[in-house]
Amino acid sequence: MKNRCIFLALLVVCLVMVVGCASKKKGEEPQMDPSVAGSEKDPSVVQYQKFRRNYDAALRPDLDDELVFDNGTLAKGGNGTTSVVLQRAHKALGTPYVFGGTRPGGFDCSGLVQWAYKGAGIKLPRTAAEQSRSGYRIRNKADMRAGDIVAFRRSRGGYHTGIYLGDGKFIHAPRTNTRVRIESMETGYFARNFIGARRVDTSEPNTALAKATREQDKKYEARSAKSKKTKLVAAKKSSKKRTQARTRARSYTVRSGDTLSEVAEKNRTTVKALLAANKLKNAHELRIGQKLVIPGKTVVAKKSGKAKKSARASRSAKGSSKKAGVASARTNVRKATAQAKSTRHIEVRPARKSAADRASKG
Repeated sequence: MKNRCIFLALLVVCLVMVVGCASKKKGEEPQMDPSVAGSEKDPSVVQYQKFRRNYDAALRPDLDDELVFDNGTLAKGGNGTTSVVLQRAHKALGTPYVFGGTRPGGFDCSGLVQWAYKGAGIKLPRTAAEQSRSGYRIRNKADMRAGDIVAFRRSRGGYHTGIYLGDGKFIHAPRTNTRVRIESMETGYFARNFIGARRVDTSEPNTALAKATREQDKKYEARSAKSKKTKLVAAKKSSKKRTQARTRARSYTVRSGDTLSEVAEKNRTTVKALLAANKLKNAHELRIGQKLVIPGKTVVAKKSGKAKKSARASRSAKGSSKKAGVASARTNVRKATAQAKSTRHIEVRPARKSAADRASKG
């Protein structure tokens, strides 16, 4: 009995301690951020927060110190290089999006950023994930300036990069079936998926790289212009051939009773064109057996309202007569079939005699 009392007392003490710890933990629970409150169950917000945590965890604190800008680690002589980057980015406006594209004929997001910087003598990584970690991190949006690389999270996973232009706008190659364009990053999709901005040291550009890149661009533009010219010439040739085929001359032999206006109407041309093609002064110079040159470019004379109505009436009359002929033919077939059935020979057999009749006769 004594042991039971001791056991029960120990059990009560343990329960009190557990309840006290739980209430203490509950009291120490941090408050939710009002801007995020109510969105913790939104899958897109949860995915973005997870993506942002992974992105922040992958950064190197020694290279991502916000004081590097104030300590003079980045030289201030890179404004000229940055202006070249911005000029090249604006030059690419309207270029179609091409997956894996790195040339002026087509860009993807990271290809555009790499191409713009490469022409200014700055070598950047190829992928958007690597570009989002290049250079130095800018922790405050207020410190961003034109030429910085802005990074976003794609809705289906992965990274998206562009070049900041200032005033909350950036230039980028969005996605398939679009073109390079300028958009705002302060509202909508890009505001919700912005993960950070990076600044690349542009104080010491590689002039040899910039020169080689510009020469490649010139060669590519020359090839593109030559290809366009070749296509244009081929299109002109094909159109010329089609025109020649349409304008190929035909001939007509004048018969007894033909007039020039009738010949023109038959061959869908005009009297004036016939006179010019055959070098005739007037319509009275026609002779039986004469071969007239019919010009290839035919002119269809516009019919008047009365001519159109008469043409419609003749077509409807022809259609109705055709239908009447078909109906009468069917009626004749039916009558012939019925008559054949009525005149068919039917053999009449005598009825069988019953047993009573045979007995009475016997």
